[in-house]
Amino acid sequence: MRKLITLLLVVVLVPLSGAFAQTAETVEVAATDTVTRAEFARSVVEIIRTPEELETIRGRRITPRFDDVSIEHWAAVYVSHLNLNNAITQGYGMWMFRPDEPIRVEEAVAMLLRTLGYVNTTRIFQPDFPQVYLESAKEIGLTDDINFTVGEYATLEVLQTLLNRVSYILEVREAEREAARIASEAKRDIALADPVYVTRAEMARIAVQLRNFGNTAHVDRELQRWGTGFDDVPLEHWAASYISMAVGMDVVRGCGNVHEVRHFRPYDNVRVEEVMVILVRVLGRRFVEGGFPLGYITVADEMFGLIEGVEFAVGEHSTRELVYVLINRVLDTPLFFSHAPWDSSHGRGPFIADGLDGRPFRTIRTEIWNELPIYFDGENFVILDVEN
Repeated sequence: MRKLITLLLVVVLVPLSGAFAQTAETVEVAATDTVTRAEFARSVVEIIRTPEELETIRGRRITPRFDDVSIEHWAAVYVSHLNLNNAITQGYGMWMFRPDEPIRVEEAVAMLLRTLGYVNTTRIFQPDFPQVYLESAKEIGLTDDINFTVGEYATLEVLQTLLNRVSYILEVREAEREAARIASEAKRDIALADPVYVTRAEMARIAVQLRNFGNTAHVDRELQRWGTGFDDVPLEHWAASYISMAVGMDVVRGCGNVHEVRHFRPYDNVRVEEVMVILVRVLGRRFVEGGFPLGYITVADEMFGLIEGVEFAVGEHSTRELVYVLINRVLDTPLFFSHAPWDSSHGRGPFIADGLDGRPFRTIRTEIWNELPIYFDGENFVILDVEN
């Protein structure tokens, strides 16, 4: 559990020379003084990283991110680390950070909101600063009962209060992640004991196998690059690679946000309507009129003909038998394309590659050069024979 952070009143100046050297000197900061931007950056790093992570960060060789924060600056490693993580630290233009300038309240609020992920920094432009940050801070109660004036330097008391509140939010998130992990493990035991239904993790793997036409050689590389993005799908989960890639291809999605903690529920049984959505997206139709689930069920029926003669009810868990039937139909269903860049005679509008009226004929089966394995869990699987 994270400890509530009290802003350090002693700043340790450590010269950098590849690796950290011994402490050179200390500068005491009186409790009534302001806090510099560099000092605050260090405090932010200390509340978002564990002691073990801090040791790694402090010993890491860095590339300066700002012209006025050289590699020899005592806070260079902290400023650089935050800049590389969701651009938590940002400069004043022309790559200037002004590390030794006292930090203003709105600047501290902006850094903390980026730390929490409440503000998408790629959409923030200078005209929106600081209003968009202050509004977001007010919405989550970060600045409740704090008296300050925009443009003034932040006092130590104000910064202490802000850091303690952010530390508490991070502590709650960690507890929720642990609860999600425990719940996921419990559902795993239930799922592996029940061979009748298909889990959401299994369906994600099937989706990747289908959408990539059996080629999943680069799945693990994508996982290492991006992670899973879900708090109940750790990197060691057997389907983590497939879930990560399926989400990246927008064929599966999570179960929404619970206090900003993302869940995939990998060991929940997948519902019939979720299977329909996934297979419609696998065939190339990502957006439909009517939304979830009726819009996708309609497209699955009227555009792709997947559910003719299939009995099901919305809300039911999908059996392995039903998934197997639907997959075999998907293999021979013409793919949907939003445009046709390889053939200008068809324009660039959407079309189905059904081989009619001069259109190409393309299905998942035509794109596969060998058999397509469809896995149902980490050990057991079914092979769907694919003819060349």
